[in-house]
Amino acid sequence: MSNNLLSADSFTDKIYKHDGFSSTILDSFDTPSSLPGGIGWDGTNVLSADHASDKIYKHDEFSSIILDSFDTPFTSPWGVAWDGANVLSSDYAYDDIYKHVGFSSSISDWFDSPDSWPMGVSWDGTNLLSIAGDPVCSLYKHDGFSSTILDSFITPGTYAYGVDWDGTNVLSSDGGTDMIYKHVGFSSSILDSFISPSTQPKGVVWATGMTTYKLEGITKDKNGDVLGSCLCFLFRDNLDNSLLFMAYVLSDSVTGVYSFTGLGADPARYLVVAWKDATPHVFDVTDHVLQPVSE
Repeated sequence: MSNNLLSADSFTDKIYKHDGFSSTILDSFDTPSSLPGGIGWDGTNVLSADHASDKIYKHDEFSSIILDSFDTPFTSPWGVAWDGANVLSSDYAYDDIYKHVGFSSSISDWFDSPDSWPMGVSWDGTNLLSIAGDPVCSLYKHDGFSSTILDSFITPGTYAYGVDWDGTNVLSSDGGTDMIYKHVGFSSSILDSFISPSTQPKGVVWATGMTTYKLEGITKDKNGDVLGSCLCFLFRDNLDNSLLFMAYVLSDSVTGVYSFTGLGADPARYLVVAWKDATPHVFDVTDHVLQPVSE
């Protein structure tokens, strides 16, 4: 299992899995519609909101496969989070924050956002966190799920969109600065930051206990015979006619066995190129075994 930052971007219409809290991308997939906003994590599956389709989606773990979805209460969903039992969401046109009944369109509670243009929402285990963008982009800590505000601060940039809590610190994203931030606790002080994968970062969520996958194989020559001590380079298909170099390892000198960990669930997206004595060898993906692992 691993803990990873997930982020959504409305320029590329993708959801990204980061390597911990870093700019390194381990995996990504296309969003269900064209204007992704907030994203959440229910402990197993990604949740996403889209204000082109006006829907909230439950994905199959970290993938584009949709297990369930529902229409949002009004027309402009943005934030989405999971409080352990129910979806929490926001609507930036109606300035409302909602508590749903489980994963459904039914509403059990709601209140007005502290200011206009509510964006990201998150649950820190006890209290709701929310962002509102007008008149000044600010991040709020609510008293439980209520309109009562315990604390707030002005965000680092002027277009803060996403917010989450990693157990110790606030995480946020800003489309004006194109940055993702780790704050010091609940404060405006910044502990760490990096440039987002693209130009319009929207939702962010700290996903704990994610299932990761290990790619295993054996380096062989063109005749199918084991070839040990090969440099193995791993590439991922970005699904846009480009490849991303991810890592390299040395295969076993006798058995030719190699492995890469921390990967996504689709083996067809990975290509291994191995070099031996300055000669490239490309190995068929059917020689690979991709399986879930505990890390």
